[in-house]
Amino acid sequence: MKSKHQTTVLITVLAVIMAFALPALSEEKLANDMQILVEKLRTDKKLLVAKTLELTESEAKAFWPVYESFQDERFKLGERLIKGIREYAEKYGKISDKDAKRLRREYLAIKFQELTLTESYFPKFEEALPEKKVFRYFQLERKIEGELEALLGAVIPLIL
Repeated sequence: MKSKHQTTVLITVLAVIMAFALPALSEEKLANDMQILVEKLRTDKKLLVAKTLELTESEAKAFWPVYESFQDERFKLGERLIKGIREYAEKYGKISDKDAKRLRREYLAIKFQELTLTESYFPKFEEALPEKKVFRYFQLERKIEGELEALLGAVIPLIL
């Protein structure tokens, strides 16, 4: 069962993605709105992580810098995903086989890099936290990712 805070995080994530995917009326306004949404998302997610992990003071001191670095790297991959979603939305109904192949390959490359990134951060998180908390943190990341995938699946139509 999702908490109210977890639901808020997921709705914010979807808003960020949809705002990137929609055509921009004003690039400057979109950039400002997106920055606000991204900051809210990162803050809400961090609060959810803090609540879920219940870190001691020494754990928090070691964990948060690693967490921030990991999130920064994940955000870069998210930007690539959003770029693909935006292209898909702009070309929807007139996507060529060549476009479809490129979009599919880019999506799989992003997913592969997400796994590689996550694996590379395990030792860093293991230095900061007891193993059970590391596991709980990655469970939470996976739950959020799964919810996001479900939301995207619900709003992004199948290719024509």
